[in-house]
Amino acid sequence: YVDPISHVTLINNTWSLQGVTEEGESLTIAEIFERWCNGGVANTSTSSDSTSNTASNTADSYVDDCSPPTSINLQFSAYGSYNLVFSGGSEGTSVDAGKWIWIDEPGTPKFYLIEDDYREVMKILDLSESLLILRTQEGDTYRFAAL
Repeated sequence: YVDPISHVTLINNTWSLQGVTEEGESLTIAEIFERWCNGGVANTSTSSDSTSNTASNTADSYVDDCSPPTSINLQFSAYGSYNLVFSGGSEGTSVDAGKWIWIDEPGTPKFYLIEDDYREVMKILDLSESLLILRTQEGDTYRFAAL
C-alpha cells in the first residue's frame, strides 16, 4: 500500500543531496564534492591535452582542470521517471535519467530505481515536505533536502 500523500510529497519536490552514508561512513556534501575530481564518485570524465597524459579515474588520480559540481539534485515525475542533475562543475550540467516504480506492499514505502536492466530497491526512511532519506539494499543512505 502506497500512501498517496507520500507519493505526492516525493514527486512535488526537487531534492538536493545533503549527505551520504556509505559502508558506515558519513559523508557531507562538501566531502562528496571534494572526492569528485579524485575519481572517488561516479565521475567518468578524464582530461587530456597534447602535452599531458590522460588522467585515469582511480581513487588516487586527479582529473586536471576539474571542479566538482556545486549541487546534486533529484527529481521524480508522477509518470515513473527521475532525473539526477549535477550542476555547476567544470563538466557543466549533466543529467542521469532513469525510471522508477513503487513497490506496492505493506510496510516501509519503497520503490525501484531502474537503469537499463539494473533495479535498485530504495527504502524511504524519512519523507516530509522538507526531508527525504533513502536507503539502498546495501545499507547506504542518501539524505536530501527539499528546494
